[in-house]
Amino acid sequence: MIIQDIKKLDRTMLILLFGVLLSHLGTYLVIPMLPIMLKIDAALSLAQIGMILAMNAMSFQFGSLLGGFLADRIGRRFIIGLGAMIGAVGLIGFGLFNVFGLLLVASLITGLGNGLNAPSTKAAIAALASEETQTTAFSMRGIAANIGTAAAGLIIFFVVTGSSKLIFWIAGFIYVALALKSWFFLPKNCGDANCPVIPSGAYKEVVKNKPFIMFGVVSVVIWALYAQLTLTLPLRATEVLPDPSNVALIWTINSGIVILAQNVMTGKVIQRLHPLTALAFGMLFIGFGVGSLYFATSFFHLVWGPTNKTRKTYAKPISG
Repeated sequence: MIIQDIKKLDRTMLILLFGVLLSHLGTYLVIPMLPIMLKIDAALSLAQIGMILAMNAMSFQFGSLLGGFLADRIGRRFIIGLGAMIGAVGLIGFGLFNVFGLLLVASLITGLGNGLNAPSTKAAIAALASEETQTTAFSMRGIAANIGTAAAGLIIFFVVTGSSKLIFWIAGFIYVALALKSWFFLPKNCGDANCPVIPSGAYKEVVKNKPFIMFGVVSVVIWALYAQLTLTLPLRATEVLPDPSNVALIWTINSGIVILAQNVMTGKVIQRLHPLTALAFGMLFIGFGVGSLYFATSFFHLVWGPTNKTRKTYAKPISG
Protein backbone atom coordinates (compact mmCIF):
# COMPACT_ATOMS: atom_id res chain seq x y z
CA MET A 1 0.00 0.00 0.00
CA ILE A 2 2.71 2.48 0.98
CA ILE A 3 4.82 1.58 -2.07
CA GLN A 4 1.84 2.20 -4.35
CA ASP A 5 1.26 5.59 -2.70
CA ILE A 6 4.92 6.53 -3.21
CA LYS A 7 4.68 5.72 -6.93
CA LYS A 8 1.87 8.28 -7.28
CA LEU A 9 4.19 11.14 -6.22
CA ASP A 10 6.56 13.05 -8.48
CA ARG A 11 10.28 13.61 -7.93
CA THR A 12 9.94 17.03 -6.30
CA MET A 13 7.37 15.72 -3.83
CA LEU A 14 9.64 12.82 -2.90
CA ILE A 15 12.51 15.27 -2.31
CA LEU A 16 10.27 17.32 -0.01
CA LEU A 17 9.20 14.21 1.89
CA PHE A 18 12.81 13.14 2.29
CA GLY A 19 13.45 16.60 3.71
CA VAL A 20 10.63 16.07 6.22
CA LEU A 21 12.30 12.80 7.27
CA LEU A 22 15.68 14.52 7.69
CA SER A 23 14.26 17.45 9.67
CA HIS A 24 12.47 15.14 12.11
CA LEU A 25 15.54 12.93 12.37
CA GLY A 26 17.66 15.94 13.34
CA THR A 27 15.05 17.48 15.62
CA TYR A 28 14.27 14.31 17.56
CA LEU A 29 17.91 13.55 18.11
CA VAL A 30 17.76 16.66 20.29
CA ILE A 31 14.27 16.82 21.83
CA PRO A 32 14.52 13.72 24.07
CA MET A 33 17.98 14.65 25.36
CA LEU A 34 17.95 18.45 25.55
CA PRO A 35 16.21 18.85 28.95
CA ILE A 36 18.39 16.06 30.37
CA MET A 37 21.56 17.72 29.09
CA LEU A 38 20.48 21.10 30.38
CA LYS A 39 19.77 19.65 33.83
CA ILE A 40 22.77 17.32 34.21
CA ASP A 41 25.56 18.76 32.04
CA ALA A 42 24.73 22.48 32.28
CA ALA A 43 23.29 22.27 35.85
CA LEU A 44 20.38 24.56 34.98
CA SER A 45 17.28 24.98 37.10
CA LEU A 46 13.83 23.89 35.98
CA ALA A 47 12.90 27.55 35.39
CA GLN A 48 15.96 28.09 33.18
CA ILE A 49 15.23 24.92 31.18
CA GLY A 50 11.66 26.12 30.71
CA MET A 51 12.89 29.50 29.47
CA ILE A 52 15.16 27.86 26.91
CA LEU A 53 12.34 25.68 25.57
CA ALA A 54 9.97 28.67 25.57
CA MET A 55 12.48 30.74 23.61
CA ASN A 56 12.60 28.00 20.98
CA ALA A 57 8.80 27.97 20.68
CA MET A 58 8.49 31.77 20.47
CA SER A 59 11.21 32.16 17.86
CA PHE A 60 9.61 29.31 15.88
CA GLN A 61 6.38 31.31 15.67
CA PHE A 62 8.21 34.44 14.55
CA GLY A 63 10.19 32.41 12.01
CA SER A 64 6.97 30.89 10.68
CA LEU A 65 5.44 34.32 10.02
CA LEU A 66 8.64 35.66 8.47
CA GLY A 67 9.20 32.50 6.43
CA GLY A 68 5.69 32.53 5.01
CA PHE A 69 6.03 36.21 4.05
CA LEU A 70 9.38 35.66 2.34
CA ALA A 71 8.47 32.35 0.68
CA ASP A 72 5.47 34.00 -0.99
CA ARG A 73 7.80 36.53 -2.58
CA ILE A 74 11.11 34.85 -3.37
CA GLY A 75 10.14 31.18 -3.51
CA ARG A 76 10.11 28.31 -1.07
CA ARG A 77 13.35 26.56 -2.04
CA PHE A 78 15.63 29.30 -0.70
CA ILE A 79 13.63 29.72 2.53
CA ILE A 80 13.53 25.96 3.19
CA GLY A 81 17.30 25.73 2.77
CA LEU A 82 18.00 28.94 4.71
CA GLY A 83 15.86 27.74 7.60
CA ALA A 84 17.69 24.41 7.71
CA MET A 85 21.10 26.12 7.70
CA ILE A 86 20.09 28.53 10.49
CA GLY A 87 18.70 25.60 12.46
CA ALA A 88 22.03 23.78 12.04
CA VAL A 89 23.88 26.74 13.60
CA GLY A 90 21.57 26.67 16.61
CA LEU A 91 21.82 22.92 17.11
CA ILE A 92 25.61 22.98 16.97
CA GLY A 93 25.49 25.85 19.48
CA PHE A 94 23.84 23.50 21.97
CA GLY A 95 26.84 21.21 21.54
CA LEU A 96 29.32 24.03 22.17
CA PHE A 97 27.94 25.91 25.17
CA ASN A 98 27.00 25.23 28.79
CA VAL A 99 26.26 28.83 29.80
CA PHE A 100 22.59 29.74 30.22
CA GLY A 101 22.74 32.95 28.15
CA LEU A 102 24.45 31.29 25.19
CA LEU A 103 22.11 28.30 25.36
CA LEU A 104 19.20 30.75 25.22
CA VAL A 105 20.67 32.25 22.05
CA ALA A 106 21.18 28.78 20.57
CA SER A 107 17.52 27.99 21.30
CA LEU A 108 16.39 31.24 19.65
CA ILE A 109 18.44 30.49 16.52
CA THR A 110 17.20 26.89 16.34
CA GLY A 111 13.56 27.93 16.66
CA LEU A 112 13.97 30.66 14.04
CA GLY A 113 15.52 28.21 11.58
CA ASN A 114 12.83 25.59 12.12
CA GLY A 115 10.18 28.29 11.80
CA LEU A 116 11.52 29.26 8.39
CA ASN A 117 11.88 25.66 7.23
CA ALA A 118 8.80 23.75 8.40
CA PRO A 119 5.90 25.95 7.20
CA SER A 120 7.57 26.55 3.84
CA THR A 121 7.95 22.80 3.39
CA LYS A 122 4.30 22.16 4.25
CA ALA A 123 3.21 24.94 1.88
CA ALA A 124 5.33 23.44 -0.91
CA ILE A 125 3.76 20.02 -0.37
CA ALA A 126 0.27 21.54 -0.44
CA ALA A 127 1.02 23.55 -3.59
CA LEU A 128 2.60 20.67 -5.52
CA ALA A 129 0.04 18.01 -4.63
CA SER A 130 -2.82 17.60 -7.07
CA GLU A 131 -6.37 17.06 -5.86
CA GLU A 132 -5.93 13.34 -6.52
CA THR A 133 -2.68 13.05 -4.54
CA GLN A 134 -3.16 15.64 -1.78
CA THR A 135 -4.42 13.17 0.82
CA THR A 136 -1.69 10.72 -0.16
CA ALA A 137 0.98 13.42 0.04
CA PHE A 138 0.04 14.50 3.56
CA SER A 139 -0.35 10.92 4.70
CA MET A 140 3.13 10.19 3.38
CA ARG A 141 4.40 13.34 5.07
CA GLY A 142 3.17 11.98 8.40
CA ILE A 143 4.83 8.64 7.76
CA ALA A 144 8.11 10.30 6.72
CA ALA A 145 8.07 12.47 9.85
CA ASN A 146 7.53 9.49 12.13
CA ILE A 147 10.18 7.40 10.38
CA GLY A 148 12.64 10.21 11.10
CA THR A 149 11.49 10.41 14.71
CA ALA A 150 11.74 6.65 15.21
CA ALA A 151 15.19 6.49 13.63
CA ALA A 152 16.41 9.31 15.90
CA GLY A 153 15.50 7.33 19.02
CA LEU A 154 17.35 4.28 17.75
CA ILE A 155 20.45 6.33 16.91
CA ILE A 156 20.53 7.79 20.42
CA PHE A 157 20.12 4.36 21.99
CA PHE A 158 22.71 2.51 19.90
CA VAL A 159 25.21 5.15 18.77
CA VAL A 160 25.58 8.02 21.20
CA THR A 161 25.63 6.17 24.52
CA GLY A 162 27.44 8.22 27.14
CA SER A 163 27.98 11.28 24.91
CA SER A 164 25.05 13.67 25.06
CA LYS A 165 26.98 16.43 23.24
CA LEU A 166 27.51 14.31 20.14
CA ILE A 167 23.82 14.31 19.26
CA PHE A 168 23.80 18.07 18.73
CA TRP A 169 26.67 17.85 16.25
CA ILE A 170 25.00 14.98 14.41
CA ALA A 171 21.70 16.87 14.30
CA GLY A 172 23.46 20.01 13.07
CA PHE A 173 25.12 18.20 10.18
CA ILE A 174 21.81 16.54 9.27
CA TYR A 175 20.31 20.01 8.96
CA VAL A 176 23.25 21.11 6.79
CA ALA A 177 22.54 18.13 4.52
CA LEU A 178 18.86 19.16 4.47
CA ALA A 179 19.78 22.68 3.39
CA LEU A 180 22.10 21.49 0.60
CA LYS A 181 19.53 18.96 -0.61
CA SER A 182 16.90 21.68 -0.80
CA TRP A 183 19.08 24.19 -2.64
CA PHE A 184 20.39 21.70 -5.18
CA PHE A 185 17.35 19.52 -5.90
CA LEU A 186 14.18 21.55 -5.34
CA PRO A 187 12.88 23.73 -8.21
CA LYS A 188 13.82 27.41 -8.19
CA ASN A 189 11.49 30.16 -7.08
CA CYS A 190 7.91 28.77 -7.09
CA GLY A 191 8.45 25.85 -9.46
CA ASP A 192 7.10 25.96 -12.99
CA ALA A 193 4.80 28.89 -12.19
CA ASN A 194 5.77 32.46 -11.34
CA CYS A 195 5.56 33.42 -7.69
CA PRO A 196 2.16 35.07 -7.19
CA VAL A 197 1.92 38.77 -6.48
CA ILE A 198 0.62 39.19 -2.93
CA PRO A 199 -1.41 42.39 -2.38
CA SER A 200 -0.22 44.51 0.53
CA GLY A 201 -3.50 44.06 2.41
CA ALA A 202 -3.89 40.33 1.78
CA TYR A 203 -2.60 39.27 5.19
CA LYS A 204 -5.30 41.31 6.93
CA GLU A 205 -7.86 38.91 5.50
CA VAL A 206 -6.50 36.17 7.72
CA VAL A 207 -7.88 37.77 10.89
CA LYS A 208 -11.32 37.89 9.28
CA ASN A 209 -11.41 34.12 8.84
CA LYS A 210 -13.08 32.98 12.07
CA PRO A 211 -12.57 29.21 11.55
CA PHE A 212 -8.88 29.82 10.92
CA ILE A 213 -8.57 32.00 14.03
CA MET A 214 -10.34 29.33 16.07
CA PHE A 215 -8.00 26.69 14.75
CA GLY A 216 -5.05 28.95 15.59
CA VAL A 217 -6.22 29.30 19.20
CA VAL A 218 -6.70 25.54 19.51
CA SER A 219 -3.26 24.97 17.98
CA VAL A 220 -1.67 27.22 20.60
CA VAL A 221 -3.23 25.10 23.36
CA ILE A 222 -2.13 21.86 21.67
CA TRP A 223 1.45 23.01 21.32
CA ALA A 224 1.46 24.29 24.90
CA LEU A 225 0.50 20.78 26.05
CA TYR A 226 3.07 19.23 23.73
CA ALA A 227 5.75 21.55 25.13
CA GLN A 228 4.91 20.21 28.58
CA LEU A 229 5.49 16.70 27.26
CA THR A 230 8.90 17.52 25.78
CA LEU A 231 9.95 19.05 29.11
CA THR A 232 8.32 16.66 31.57
CA LEU A 233 9.09 13.31 29.92
CA PRO A 234 12.91 13.64 29.78
CA LEU A 235 13.14 15.16 33.26
CA ARG A 236 10.94 12.43 34.70
CA ALA A 237 13.17 9.89 32.96
CA THR A 238 16.17 11.18 34.94
CA GLU A 239 14.35 10.13 38.13
CA VAL A 240 12.83 6.86 36.91
CA LEU A 241 15.34 5.29 34.49
CA PRO A 242 18.82 4.01 35.38
CA ASP A 243 20.02 5.45 32.04
CA PRO A 244 17.96 8.56 31.18
CA SER A 245 19.09 8.44 27.52
CA ASN A 246 16.79 5.42 27.11
CA VAL A 247 13.94 7.95 27.01
CA ALA A 248 14.72 8.28 23.28
CA LEU A 249 13.26 4.81 22.72
CA ILE A 250 9.89 6.12 23.91
CA TRP A 251 9.76 8.44 20.90
CA THR A 252 10.69 5.51 18.67
CA ILE A 253 7.89 3.34 20.07
CA ASN A 254 5.41 6.21 19.81
CA SER A 255 6.32 6.89 16.19
CA GLY A 256 6.05 3.21 15.34
CA ILE A 257 2.52 3.17 16.73
CA VAL A 258 1.63 6.23 14.66
CA ILE A 259 2.99 4.69 11.45
CA LEU A 260 1.12 1.42 12.00
CA ALA A 261 -2.15 2.96 13.15
CA GLN A 262 -2.34 6.08 10.99
CA ASN A 263 -4.38 4.75 8.08
CA VAL A 264 -6.79 2.82 10.32
CA MET A 265 -7.31 5.69 12.76
CA THR A 266 -7.75 8.25 9.99
CA GLY A 267 -10.19 6.13 7.97
CA LYS A 268 -12.22 4.68 10.84
CA VAL A 269 -12.30 7.63 13.25
CA ILE A 270 -10.92 10.99 12.14
CA GLN A 271 -12.73 11.24 8.81
CA ARG A 272 -16.04 10.63 10.60
CA LEU A 273 -15.55 13.49 13.04
CA HIS A 274 -15.59 17.25 12.68
CA PRO A 275 -11.96 18.51 12.67
CA LEU A 276 -12.44 20.50 15.87
CA THR A 277 -13.99 17.45 17.55
CA ALA A 278 -10.95 15.41 16.57
CA LEU A 279 -8.70 18.14 17.95
CA ALA A 280 -10.67 18.20 21.21
CA PHE A 281 -10.22 14.47 21.68
CA GLY A 282 -6.52 14.86 20.87
CA MET A 283 -6.13 17.54 23.53
CA LEU A 284 -7.83 15.35 26.12
CA PHE A 285 -5.51 12.45 25.36
CA ILE A 286 -2.42 14.65 25.45
CA GLY A 287 -3.44 16.21 28.75
CA PHE A 288 -4.18 12.81 30.28
CA GLY A 289 -0.87 11.42 29.02
CA VAL A 290 1.20 14.33 30.33
CA GLY A 291 -0.59 14.27 33.68
CA SER A 292 0.00 10.54 34.08
CA LEU A 293 3.77 11.09 33.92
CA TYR A 294 3.62 12.40 37.49
CA PHE A 295 2.83 8.85 38.64
CA ALA A 296 5.30 7.09 36.32
CA THR A 297 7.68 4.72 38.07
CA SER A 298 8.93 2.55 35.18
CA PHE A 299 9.94 2.65 31.52
CA PHE A 300 6.66 1.08 30.43
CA HIS A 301 4.61 3.72 32.24
CA LEU A 302 6.67 6.43 30.54
CA VAL A 303 5.91 4.75 27.21
CA TRP A 304 2.19 4.60 27.93
CA GLY A 305 1.81 8.33 28.71
CA PRO A 306 3.37 9.80 25.52
CA THR A 307 1.62 7.21 23.35
CA ASN A 308 -1.52 9.30 23.83
CA LYS A 309 0.21 11.93 21.65
CA THR A 310 -0.70 9.73 18.70
CA ARG A 311 -4.16 11.29 18.64
CA LYS A 312 -2.62 14.73 18.14
CA THR A 313 -0.82 13.57 15.02
CA TYR A 314 -4.07 12.59 13.39
CA ALA A 315 -5.53 16.00 13.97
CA LYS A 316 -2.70 17.84 12.24
CA PRO A 317 -3.58 17.46 8.53
CA ILE A 318 -6.34 20.08 8.63
CA SER A 319 -3.65 22.69 9.37
CA GLY A 320 -1.70 21.79 6.23
